[in-house]
Amino acid sequence: MIENIDQEVLRHLLFHKAIAEYGDELGRIDRYIEILKKAQTGEHLFTEDPFDKSIAIVFELVLQKHLNPWAIDLAKFSELYLERAKKEKVDLAVAGRLIHMAWKVLNLQSRDAAENAEKLTREEEISWDDITDGDWMWDEQQDYGYTRMIPDEPPLVEPVRRKIERRVTLMELIEAFEKVREEVKEKQFLEEIRRKEKERILKEARKRMKGAVHEETLEADINRIWNRIQQFNGRLIPVADLCNFSDKNEKVSTIMALLHLAREGKIKLYQRNFPFGKIYIRKLN
Repeated sequence: MIENIDQEVLRHLLFHKAIAEYGDELGRIDRYIEILKKAQTGEHLFTEDPFDKSIAIVFELVLQKHLNPWAIDLAKFSELYLERAKKEKVDLAVAGRLIHMAWKVLNLQSRDAAENAEKLTREEEISWDDITDGDWMWDEQQDYGYTRMIPDEPPLVEPVRRKIERRVTLMELIEAFEKVREEVKEKQFLEEIRRKEKERILKEARKRMKGAVHEETLEADINRIWNRIQQFNGRLIPVADLCNFSDKNEKVSTIMALLHLAREGKIKLYQRNFPFGKIYIRKLN
């Protein structure tokens, strides 16, 4: 257990700051140091940014559990983090993605390490140039003695099984969280673009539909016009008496409703002086 865990975590961050190459890396590590300070005093509990709060919980767990910032057991940490996130009512979906990303980064590192080890093994294999001329000389007596020394069957040796410890550094863990932050920001950016494009398309559609009768309001227009016709008790009704003809939208909706009523056999439309005479409506029994 590390006694002065606060200083050890700070030294861990300062080390990575010292080897950072780019300005944005330095800025991120300075932000981590500020989050660490808040975690030490408990101010992180009032942090509004969900990702900063998630990183603060990482620092809090490392400090409280005295975890070695250079070798954090990811399996143990995952359990602690999800339990702490649930207690703080952090979005568990986001918390799960954070942990998933941490494991993903670790697996990539493990794969790279295995490939490097395999490459190193291949480089250390004996080549033809390593064999001297004397190695090609045939000695029957030496060969006989050599073969007699080889047992008929190789001994059975049980392979040693080692427990694989999946460990990451504190900085690797935080950087994995940062990757999730970047993914979420990119997703939000794309969603904002889609939202604006959708609004633009709807606005264009509304412009094209302006003045047209919408299907969902047609039934209401038919009922409205039919109720007004019934008030005339069977008398001839000029179309102009049913609506305000100066309003283009109202005029179109009224004519559409009258055509539907005529098709249903409820009214009769006719014009005395075609084609410029007034149009009249008569209710049919």
